[in-house]
Amino acid sequence: MNNKLILTRNINVLNNNKSSNNIDVITAFYSDERIREISLEPFSEDAALGSGILGNIYKCRVKNVVKNIKAAFVDIGFATECYLPFEEADKELKNEQEIVVQVKRENIKTKVPYVSKNIELTGRYVVIALNYAKENKDLRIGVSLKIEDVQKREDLKNAARVRIEAMLTELKSINEKLFEIINGHVSFIIRTNAGDAKVEEVSSDIEVLFKRLIDIYLKSETVPSKTCLYKKSADYIEAVRDVDFNEISEIVTDDKAIYEELMEYMLLNINGDKEFVKSVLRFYDSSVPLDSVYKISDVINEALGKRVWLKSGGTLVIEPTEALVSIDVNTGKAI
Repeated sequence: MNNKLILTRNINVLNNNKSSNNIDVITAFYSDERIREISLEPFSEDAALGSGILGNIYKCRVKNVVKNIKAAFVDIGFATECYLPFEEADKELKNEQEIVVQVKRENIKTKVPYVSKNIELTGRYVVIALNYAKENKDLRIGVSLKIEDVQKREDLKNAARVRIEAMLTELKSINEKLFEIINGHVSFIIRTNAGDAKVEEVSSDIEVLFKRLIDIYLKSETVPSKTCLYKKSADYIEAVRDVDFNEISEIVTDDKAIYEELMEYMLLNINGDKEFVKSVLRFYDSSVPLDSVYKISDVINEALGKRVWLKSGGTLVIEPTEALVSIDVNTGKAI
């Protein structure tokens, strides 16, 4: 097995033949001698304009309710207000009302960030979500269909139900107001990763996420509006969180800060065995750049180029415009 997760900062990415300095961390999945997947994480220095905030949760103030478009604009503390459709809120919104929202889409050109009251938190094995579109009388627990072992699915679901109902009962006894906010709207999805995990590990992940959700709402009661209540983990941290170590032989980075951050994260959240973590996490320290070894920048620049060569000899010419993305098919060498 030679599957690797590669993380680096030291790469020059071209965008339309111009060097891009907006890329912070690049995460690549390397398998069978080639890059199979890649993600680019931009700097969050433009947060004042509404970028670098995807997944963050804020206490905001409703600034303008526009019934004609069935939406409101809310202030989370940046230069631009955010768009909140009525269908993403639990009740009729009022100007100057303070609510908790999560950023679901960052600003895109002239479009402002899109936010929702439907909070979602993702762990290694579980996703917890609030849905205010409708109230559920019964607790909703879903299990990934990719977990094919029927008995394992039932064991996970039953254990999850016992743990969740116990936590809801405890919450009702200590904070009935918060219980009313969450009960009937919360649901849980057990992820594919849980298929190889112990039931106790999945139950523990549920408890961590539930407590995190509670802490977010408790914090919202004591801070002013336009406060960030929860900052989403960096994309590369989430990539490591979701790693299946039965399929990945090693995680490689040439950045010391990333290496130390991942070492701490993995020991706390994935495996407390330091020897195991050291065996899968490697700091690349060589005169030959990591990019040169795995040709990461070549893959990125080829993917971002407007011309894509096909195996048949033809080409696709891809050009984004204001209204749409134009794709022109040329026969090229195929003639």
